[in-house]
Amino acid sequence: MMTKEVKNYHVSFAPHSEIAYTFEVDAKDADEARELARNEFKFDIGGDRFKDFECVKIETFNEETEEWGEVQS
Repeated sequence: MMTKEVKNYHVSFAPHSEIAYTFEVDAKDADEARELARNEFKFDIGGDRFKDFECVKIETFNEETEEWGEVQS
């Protein structure tokens, strides 16, 4: 069984286009990155406050261009 290469992702959460919180995680794909960052963010601010936030952007690092680019979902 072949495993996927782990990539580095930035995952941002924001409450209705206000301030955004971004977490950097290493994951196999964007779905795993969203889940890892979601768990970390929920732990940091608490489950009650977390309900007011949604994932607004996921980016991955392109080693060829050395730039962050948004992941299309």
